[in-house]
Amino acid sequence: MYVVTSEFDEALDEYPDEYEVFVVSGARQLSSVSDWKSVEPLTKTILGKVRVSAVHFDMSHRKFVYDDFLSGLLK
Repeated sequence: MYVVTSEFDEALDEYPDEYEVFVVSGARQLSSVSDWKSVEPLTKTILGKVRVSAVHFDMSHRKFVYDDFLSGLLK
């Protein structure tokens, strides 16, 4: 499972142009992940960063993300 995240930058007063991308270990099945709190304690390894514009979510913006952005990771 992958997690993409970006935290608000108080100094810039905006979000960065890139997401950090992590692979998450310890989730037995994606269906076992009900919310962020169930992912938070799991082991995460950073893979790199990707431009926000390269990440495409489903129409609801909540259920899944297309994984084609993985080929464009910035290390």
